[in-house]
Amino acid sequence: MPDVCGNPFQDSPPINFTTRFYGFVANYTQGQEVDITINIATNHGGRMAMRVCPLSRGLISHDCFNNPANQLRRVSSNPQYDAKLYWYVRPNDIDITQRFRLPPGVSCADGCVLQVRPSPSPAANFSSGEYDYAALIDASYFFYEAQQTGPLPPWNRAAQVNGGWRNDSYMADGADIGADLRGGWFDAGDHMKFALPYSWAVSTLAWSVLEFPAAYSSAPGLWATAKRNLLFAADYLVRSHVTASDVPSENRFVAQVGDTDTDHSRWCRPEQCGAVEGPYRPTWLTTATKPGSDVVGEAVAALAAVAMVVAADEPASPVAAQLLVHARQLYAFGKAFPGAWSLTSDEGDYPYRYGNHVWQDDMLWAAAMMCRAGQGAGYCADAVTYWNAAANMGVGWSSGMDWDNAFNEASVMMLGMADKLSPAFLANVRTRMDWNLNLWHVSTLCTAPPAGTDSNGDGLVDDGHICYSPRGLVHQMQWGTLRVTANAAATKLVYSKYTTANTADTQRQRCWARRQMRLMLGDWGRSFVVGVGNNPPQRPHHSSSMCDPDYSVVCDGNTAALDRPNPSVLRGALVGGPRKDDTYEDNRMDYILNEVAIDYNGGFTVALAGLLQLGASTPDWNAYCGATPSPVPSPTPTPSPSPSPTPTPSPSPSPAPIPSPSPSPTPSPSPSPSATPSPSPSPSPSPSPSPSPSPSPSPSGNPSCPPTEYDCQQCAANADAVQSLLPGMTAPCQTCAAAIADGWPCYNCLATPLVSTNPSIMQGCFDCAAAGVNGWACTQCTKGALSATDNANCATCYRRASSGNNWGCLECQTAGGSSEGRRAACLACVGNNSDAWACTQCASRYGTPCEAEKCVACLKASGNAWGCYTATYAAQCGGGRRSLGTEF
Repeated sequence: MPDVCGNPFQDSPPINFTTRFYGFVANYTQGQEVDITINIATNHGGRMAMRVCPLSRGLISHDCFNNPANQLRRVSSNPQYDAKLYWYVRPNDIDITQRFRLPPGVSCADGCVLQVRPSPSPAANFSSGEYDYAALIDASYFFYEAQQTGPLPPWNRAAQVNGGWRNDSYMADGADIGADLRGGWFDAGDHMKFALPYSWAVSTLAWSVLEFPAAYSSAPGLWATAKRNLLFAADYLVRSHVTASDVPSENRFVAQVGDTDTDHSRWCRPEQCGAVEGPYRPTWLTTATKPGSDVVGEAVAALAAVAMVVAADEPASPVAAQLLVHARQLYAFGKAFPGAWSLTSDEGDYPYRYGNHVWQDDMLWAAAMMCRAGQGAGYCADAVTYWNAAANMGVGWSSGMDWDNAFNEASVMMLGMADKLSPAFLANVRTRMDWNLNLWHVSTLCTAPPAGTDSNGDGLVDDGHICYSPRGLVHQMQWGTLRVTANAAATKLVYSKYTTANTADTQRQRCWARRQMRLMLGDWGRSFVVGVGNNPPQRPHHSSSMCDPDYSVVCDGNTAALDRPNPSVLRGALVGGPRKDDTYEDNRMDYILNEVAIDYNGGFTVALAGLLQLGASTPDWNAYCGATPSPVPSPTPTPSPSPSPTPTPSPSPSPAPIPSPSPSPTPSPSPSPSATPSPSPSPSPSPSPSPSPSPSPSPSGNPSCPPTEYDCQQCAANADAVQSLLPGMTAPCQTCAAAIADGWPCYNCLATPLVSTNPSIMQGCFDCAAAGVNGWACTQCTKGALSATDNANCATCYRRASSGNNWGCLECQTAGGSSEGRRAACLACVGNNSDAWACTQCASRYGTPCEAEKCVACLKASGNAWGCYTATYAAQCGGGRRSLGTEF
């Protein structure tokens, strides 16, 4: 396969070697004969060729290797082989030495780079040299079909009757409230149904059709595939509107089906989980007394978007009209009763409580979609109002889009609504988008972190800071990195439709998006889309596809621990993706790298459709984009005042099944870790933006923090904004900012809404930031802290825990409940890098700190997680009790 000398990775199309290359380089002159020896680690036989690029390592490109003038010809005494462009590799060949002659006019005074490749090179799936984007879109919808629950429609390609592995499942959903809530999609590799990411995924998929309709018309059946999947998804949203009324206060809408802890406790087939997990599958609602305009707003956007897709080829469709009725009722409900929905700790775990957890961006997305659907000027006016509100919040200074932040998504869509929105307003939107999307264009290498961006000392740039891997893949965070990148590509491609007056910017946005998408499709060195491309992932973190399609074969945690590929191919699913240092393992139990989820494929599908449609007017992408573009940005308009360009992450969940030990009533005496895989935590990170800035410094600041410095200004501005709730915060914030290179974590402690109004707890946030802990982690520790000591324990946990274990620090706050002692035991446990899941079990399963501490000590001593957190420590703790209740 195409490769570069010295690089062990292979792929078709060729891998990225243009930004960072450390292979063998030599100096040659034209006509020189060179003996080249190749060691073949994996030999499939066939015809091979050799190319040369006579450029220095920083300038090499695919176009250079593809230039016919740079083909090496063989030198042989046998006239049958002399001057040939290729040689045949036999299946048992390992070390091959061939002599080649450099072509006329090709010399390498500054070094040559050699490439061995098949001849002819299968550089792409079809003649244009591009990936088959239409086939990839179709595969993405196959993934959504594999996520279907309830009675499967006859067209479901993942169903057993159609050669797949899926059957009807969870047929009693909604029975606890007397409603029929069958249907919809499972959230990830688990079997939960969360309305917030679900509705965002539906609205985003429908938006892909609305923005790039020609893409869906370019291949037979693609429009029909998208339409029937979107209607299936919208049907569940209508069912979720369990009480529909024109009176806002009377509406009730389903926010969640299932109990996260129950669902994430075991691996099982969805068709059989009820028998394994028990009947507890509750339904949670958003109502006038438990508002959730974030959940409702996303549902409105989804219903309106699907209605427009249906109406595009059925203008008088009664289905489209019905969807819009529900959208109008839910919009009025969400507007009248604003708020972000969640569950209390007593009610259960709601992973999507993490992140921005605001609702203005969701109602903006809803209003903008209703405006686009022609539902009246009132919605357009509301869209402007919600945009202005969100633009002055943290969500308005974000670099991307996802279920947790629809601001950029709504903004770029509104740029195409000039018939409904004023030129002055759209000029403001464009200026903000110029800024937000320019945040991706930096020159930071992930493996060479600048000062202040490597808080845990692992040699990699911290989450929240945008950087590029050695192979050129952009990262903003580790968990679900390709989801974040694909969403950014989608935003840029849509935005590029409205930058045509600036051809250079249009080119920059499109080529950046294409470059990143190609990396995840194969240019990185392998595909990260299950079942598609070269060497795709075979072990996604996904419950149903890892089970044997024969339902008589037991499927549980022991099955999950097997190293075999998933028996059923979850075609089209985008996995989390590689690490920042370009390492990757196809390991089911590594949920950070291999999780799949319905929100992961949302922006990914938009980007695929964008490349397909825009490619029709760009027949030669290579000529249009040229050599791999540098990530260094060109100047763009800067808002005044300039916001902090480095958003940091807040964990946003795309929960995957959380396997825990097999539920046998008699635990096995052998604590084999392969049989008891550690669980994946609820949240999967999602970028969270910096707070909206204000330039005026407070006169009562820290003199060591000059008022002319941006970080000091931000501390003063944010402190002024919260003065009525939490006075006197300028000086401690500026002291924090003066202690570190990047003051964002310090003034982010004071971002609105405030995470705490307790001065001593807030001081803990500053102390945490000054100690170099990730800024997002500091605010989340502070938000959940019971006291200053509890906050300090959480920060210490983050400082000590590895990057793969520190998610457990926040989970300890939930697991320990109102008991500081149980929390402290858990935080120390996670900080010591014991199994984070087991640490939280020690905190949640016992009623006293003593018992939690004994459990933690057991983990440290034996490592038998299951045995430790199911043991009884009452006798050692003066009675004690195992309980999830309050401490005594």
